[in-house]
Amino acid sequence: MFCSTCAHRNAWDARFCTACGLPLALLCRNCGATFALEANFCSACGQARNPTDQAPREEDGERRYATVVFSDLTGYTALNETTDPEVVEVLMQRIRRIASEVIERHGGTVNQFVGDEVMALFGVPVARRDDPPQAVRAVRELHGAVEALTRHEPSLRPHSLSMHSGVSSGLMIVRRSDSRAGHYAVIGDTVNSAARLRGLAAPGEIAVDHETWQQIADFFIAETSAPVQLEQLLLNVAGAEDAHLPGSIQALVQVRVDRLARLDKQALQAAAVLGQRWRSEMLAHLLEREVRDCQVLVEQALLRQEGNEYVFSHALIRDGAYASLLHTRRRHLHARAGEWFEARDLTVAAEHFERADDPRAISRRARRASPDCATRTLSRSPNAASLSPRILKLALGC
Repeated sequence: MFCSTCAHRNAWDARFCTACGLPLALLCRNCGATFALEANFCSACGQARNPTDQAPREEDGERRYATVVFSDLTGYTALNETTDPEVVEVLMQRIRRIASEVIERHGGTVNQFVGDEVMALFGVPVARRDDPPQAVRAVRELHGAVEALTRHEPSLRPHSLSMHSGVSSGLMIVRRSDSRAGHYAVIGDTVNSAARLRGLAAPGEIAVDHETWQQIADFFIAETSAPVQLEQLLLNVAGAEDAHLPGSIQALVQVRVDRLARLDKQALQAAAVLGQRWRSEMLAHLLEREVRDCQVLVEQALLRQEGNEYVFSHALIRDGAYASLLHTRRRHLHARAGEWFEARDLTVAAEHFERADDPRAISRRARRASPDCATRTLSRSPNAASLSPRILKLALGC
């Protein structure tokens, strides 16, 4: 088993890493959930524990569209200054218990508690069609429950305590994490935006970004006291490679992909690198393991089989699966695809190497072929029309 922190290899039944001393987490090979140390079966899907189950690896991270919630208690500092610490501790334990129950009931995941702050994720680890509205419903219920709690607690009546929250939806990088950083390590401007919105929200208020509002406007009424300022604060489109795929569409694709077992999900994501149409032997080369068939993906209506080829049922399914891949994983798979096509279609190989940022001498291989040969290769390639000028130049040996 590899340690997710230092990558040291440990015995399969080890509980702690022998190199860095941190706890080792076992992942279910069927659904990817974390095994408890003493568990023999997965609590999420019932799969039996197996010696081959491993801790998270670098490539286990994923690009996901999800909703982030930050919520904390206003008046917490003043409460600590005038109230016995044991009373504060009991209050915070009750609030945390309420927050966990409310958030999980609405399909979210409590990622972390820090002081009086709770961070929750909706769409991680499993996406649902209604993650943004459920996130806002959970926050509203949490606000009401905390206000009711403080209102009926005599020792808290002199204090003005209430929650304020920020909610943001968008693309982020998600990795499983150790308990010190929450269940998941999440990175992206979506996370920063939720934290900024929480800071902007007055006591009792919920501030949401434009992306979230677009998906909840049919369910809630909101004040728009400074819409231009908020949108300018949260707008982040600079250099977003996947900006062509709306977040709501990616979320819908995630809903279907998250139902798959881990190996099937990996296969679908890798297949997206190959394009809309491909064969199982090509996928096996990318995954570096045997792929006999993709019947599960066909049964889930993600793919359809046409002769000896597989085709994505819809281009948006392929785009959503591709968008979920980390850039490092994409480059690795594109490089593998380039190696597959190198002896079969020089043009397609060149495009994959280009997308892999591969340092190998593509132009040198192209120049070894005569310009006439390269031209014939281009004319045969169905993807020639979509290649960038740089790729065309390399393939022609110019």
